Amino acid sequence: MYGMYICVCKGVTDTHIKDAVAEGANSLRAVRAQLGVASQCGRCAEATCAVISEAKTILQNQAHLSQTSFGGCAVVTYAAPAKNI
Repeated sequence: MYGMYICVCKGVTDTHIKDAVAEGANSLRAVRAQLGVASQCGRCAEATCAVISEAKTILQNQAHLSQTSFGGCAVVTYAAPAKNI
């Protein structure tokens, strides 16, 4: 797996962290439990949090796009004006 090394002690890359977030690890504690990142010297904790935040933003944007698109086209809704009776 390629990517930029975030945790040299454990050999964890940003790609590993992004994959862990995609699988449901949404905090430093959860990523640490899954990958061992920031469990040795701790110097990577800040960078790990930045990658987690980035991955969460990407996932949220993807979820938003999948909810508002259909077949690659934006869903447009139209409400007819109310008739005055």
